[in-house]
Amino acid sequence: MQQYDTTSSLVQNYGRFALRFTHGKGVYLYDGNDKPYLDFAAGIAVNSLGHSNHDITNIITAQADKLLHISNLYHITEQEILADKLISNSIFNHAFFCNSGTEGTEGSIKFARKWATEKYGHDWVHQHGKILTFHHSFHGRTLAALSAAGNEKYLYGFAPNHDGFLHCEFNNCDTFHQYINDDVFAIMLEPVQGEGGIIPMTEEFAQTIAEYHQTHDCLLLVDEVQCGIGRTGKFWGYEHYQLQPDILWAAKGLGNGFPIGVILATYDVAQHMVPSTHGSTFGGNPLACAVANYVVDTIDNDSFLNSIYEKSDYLEQNLQELLRHNYSIFQEERGIGLMRGLKCHDDILALDIVKLLHEEQLLTVPAADNIIRLLPPLIIDKNHIDEAIEKIYRVTKKASIHYSSGE
Repeated sequence: MQQYDTTSSLVQNYGRFALRFTHGKGVYLYDGNDKPYLDFAAGIAVNSLGHSNHDITNIITAQADKLLHISNLYHITEQEILADKLISNSIFNHAFFCNSGTEGTEGSIKFARKWATEKYGHDWVHQHGKILTFHHSFHGRTLAALSAAGNEKYLYGFAPNHDGFLHCEFNNCDTFHQYINDDVFAIMLEPVQGEGGIIPMTEEFAQTIAEYHQTHDCLLLVDEVQCGIGRTGKFWGYEHYQLQPDILWAAKGLGNGFPIGVILATYDVAQHMVPSTHGSTFGGNPLACAVANYVVDTIDNDSFLNSIYEKSDYLEQNLQELLRHNYSIFQEERGIGLMRGLKCHDDILALDIVKLLHEEQLLTVPAADNIIRLLPPLIIDKNHIDEAIEKIYRVTKKASIHYSSGE
């Protein structure tokens, strides 16, 4: 067991890097010595519009001067406006607001189970009903969310696991057909697995899912906590595929750092969520929705989304060139839009590379499958990409020396 730091008043549940930031501006974070760090982590895909956005600061100030919180016992104008915006550019009919991605997962499971209960009965759902999920997925840290993902690393120590989930291989059509059966009333997936290692759905797998969904009385649940809100170059990640989800949830980039999450559902599902079936004290409060309205207005337009495609193409080209010169360090590059991953060879730890990148003042995020995640703010430009690539090149030289010397 790792030694516990009894000198800190904080629970030691985070493996924090030895960095402390005092302020940020645009795509940079600054430490106490005013040293700039190029932020290609963005709070793990949260700060899509960068740090200290002047317009967001003004919106927070103005809204705080009017209303912070009034509870969902009353009508909230900012919430209704935001719901209309999210519904108007999607295939869904109704929105429910919460505070985080994990809450979105929990709520979506409840939405799906309520739909199944109304359709098949409580006893059938209790005794037989299953939600099919996929290996390497990540849906949050609460118990039902962890059970849905089925990752033993995160589940260990928190038994008993929640029942009601089946798990099969992602992007594997054969195992999907082996696991899917009449007990499965919902399929739950990420269009791009984030924590699992930046793994996009293949076209073949998406088509298999879509065909089954269209021909069977089965819900499709899509987790867009990390890949939604423009991150992939489309406002929603499912738009890259022939998918027609019944439920979608998002968070992270929706508030640019202010906590907010949302569940979107079709009428067929939402009609069963009547008063007392679900709720949230803080979800969709006026302040959170005022910020999210600005974020959606900024990102959800063709010019902004097209710029993400252009920057993504430029980043991908540079990463591919990086691979050609550093194949001894990196095995492959993958991802969609500004959600990209560099996979290190098995004998090189991605976490070591991340720490070396810190020395070069570039912030990135490790992920499963020995991946370095690149999740920059969506407002980066080509100069920022050039700067990041240059820093990665410098680190590959350090890493080559480090690993060749056997240190």
